[in-house]
Amino acid sequence: MDYAVVFEQMQLTRDLRAKLEQERQTAEQEISERAIAMGNLRKQRDALPKDSQEYARLDKEYKDAVADDAAKQQATKLQMRREQVRLMAELYQKIEAAVTAVAATHGLMLTAPAQPAYPAHYDAMDVDHLRALLNKRLIVRVANAPDLTREVITYLDAHPDLKVPGLPAPPPGTSVPVIPPDKIILQTAPVQPSRAPTTH
Repeated sequence: MDYAVVFEQMQLTRDLRAKLEQERQTAEQEISERAIAMGNLRKQRDALPKDSQEYARLDKEYKDAVADDAAKQQATKLQMRREQVRLMAELYQKIEAAVTAVAATHGLMLTAPAQPAYPAHYDAMDVDHLRALLNKRLIVRVANAPDLTREVITYLDAHPDLKVPGLPAPPPGTSVPVIPPDKIILQTAPVQPSRAPTTH
């Protein structure tokens, strides 16, 4: 089975991309609105004498707005990072469950490998490291087994609410991931594994 084709073509991935795109647009709109507000504050401040009380007031308001914007952008990136990791793991677990179910209709017993294990929680790794891990979780093909790619896609489209464990939240006291300021998180196609060899 070609995992990349399943990931690309199943309806769950399309729905997820639409959801992430909407979130990206909302986040960008909020960033733009805050930038305009900060620009207006800066212009008002710069039009005043630097030794005036009004300048000092607007300067503080402007600096507070800049700090607030930076904090909100960091929070948005962290939220998107967590959501991408959580949803990517969930979609892949659904693929694994679908492979097992479809294989059973052919009289085959195909189960997801125990190793490498999924991360303990959704803050344990970023989406790039998770993608690398998932590309190693290939279900071994049974000799003479049919290609299940199309059947797995059909099964997933018919069972979008397939129950899987997912990834839990990090336990209390876990360090929050640090995202570099220039790290781009708001993208619309983060949940797609690298193309792996056909496995069954």
